[in-house]
Amino acid sequence: MISGIKMVIFAIKKNLSILLGGFKKIFRIYTTIYNNIFIV
Repeated sequence: MISGIKMVIFAIKKNLSILLGGFKKIFRIYTTIYNNIFIV
């Protein structure tokens, strides 16, 4: 029972880190586009 809960928590943490990584990539792309528009 406890090991199952630990596995669920581990899976959630892993997915959160993946989501945060994707969000950072998208944010970086948006900032570069934003900067390019305002530089030109």
